This record gives sequence, C-alpha cells and structure tokens, in this order.
Amino acid sequence: MAGGRTHSVGRFGALLAGAMAICALALPATAGAQAAGDIKVRLGAHHYPRPWGLTYVYGYIRVAKGADETIRRGKQVTLEQSVWPFTSWQPIGSTTTEFNGYFSFRRWNIINNQKFRATAQLDSGAYVSQVLVLHVPFRARMTVSVRKAKKAALVTVSGKVRPARPGKTVAIQRRSPTSGWRTVTRTKLRGATAGSSSFKSRPMRIRHDSIFRVRVRSDALNSVGMSGGRLVHVR
Repeated sequence: MAGGRTHSVGRFGALLAGAMAICALALPATAGAQAAGDIKVRLGAHHYPRPWGLTYVYGYIRVAKGADETIRRGKQVTLEQSVWPFTSWQPIGSTTTEFNGYFSFRRWNIINNQKFRATAQLDSGAYVSQVLVLHVPFRARMTVSVRKAKKAALVTVSGKVRPARPGKTVAIQRRSPTSGWRTVTRTKLRGATAGSSSFKSRPMRIRHDSIFRVRVRSDALNSVGMSGGRLVHVR
C-alpha cells in the first residue's frame, strides 16, 4: 500500500475488493472526454486493534465503464481529517493513485473518532469524496486476580476502558467449551481519569479452568470493544 507523507467500513471493504477484481480485467479504452458526473472518489477505512490505533484509509477513483483508464492513474490525492467533535478540517497527507486509480494512507495512533475526506486532482478538475466517519472501537484492558477457595477459586476481573464513559455497562464473559462466550456478570464503568474509566467485578467462584474477557457494547460514538482472553487455572 502506498503511504502518505504522513468498521459502513465492512461493507465498503467488500465493495473495494470486488472493484479491484473488475479493474484487473482489460477494459477497452474509449476516446473522448469523461463526463464530470461519471467521476467519483470513494473512501473507506479499517482500524486495527494491534497495534492499537493503526488505521488504513483507502479509496479509489471511479470512472464510467469503458472510459479511458489513464485519466485516473498517477493523480494526486490529498487526505483531510477532522477529529471529534468535528469542528474543523486539516490536510494530513498526500499520495498518488496507482495504475487502476487506487490509493491508501497509513495512519498511526487513531484513538478518537475521526472524519476523513479525500480530494483527487484530475485533468478535468478537483473531485471530493464522501465524508467518512470512523467510529473507533472501545479499548478494553483487563486484569484477573485469583484467590484460593475450597475446591474452587474466587476470581475478580478489573481493568480500564478507553475512551472514558462513566456509567456504561461492561460485560464480564466466560468461555464455554460448548456454547462459546457467555456473560457471567456485569458491572459499571466509573470515573474519567486520563481519558479512561475503570471497572471491577464482584468475586466469582469457579471450579474449573476458565477463560475470561471483557466486552463493551457499541453506542452512538464508539463501536464494540473486547479485551483479550485470560486463562485462569483452578488448582
């Protein structure tokens, strides 16, 4: 992927993959100018949980079927960014399109919701993409403390969730060998320190080795977030 100087995302990813397959075919070029209404700049993004904040913003220049493909090759594309609460736009990088009109930007440390838009400079003028809103997932981190009990163990799950959302419910889940992840208890997020909220469950008695994780439901601002699983041994 080409980098600048510097997830609906899932649905667009499928669209992008299909478009790349179509563009791999040799389409006949047609003479004549491309109508401005037939040129579109489409944009998508994918946020990676590891390393946290790594995000690829990608897109392509779409032209009419059978149009001269060369009009979208090697064109300059500028990416702009607006950070929550979305009061202004700032240019954050530029790149050039590949032979089939595709482009991408690699962005690090995206920890807050963002808006993106891209402007492509073609011979016939400047073309602006749709505004793409990236809802960053909640980032959940957890620790597990274990106390011995008679023929069992008492497990307490605690941790932090970013961004801070005091009062939001957090689900403590346990993995079952037959039915997958199941919620065994819930607790509330508390406080807002350094951009995160904390949680702590009540002690849970378990009699067999278990895997726990934390799940935070999506809301209007952020998408669903889950911690990694932690194995607890009962000795």
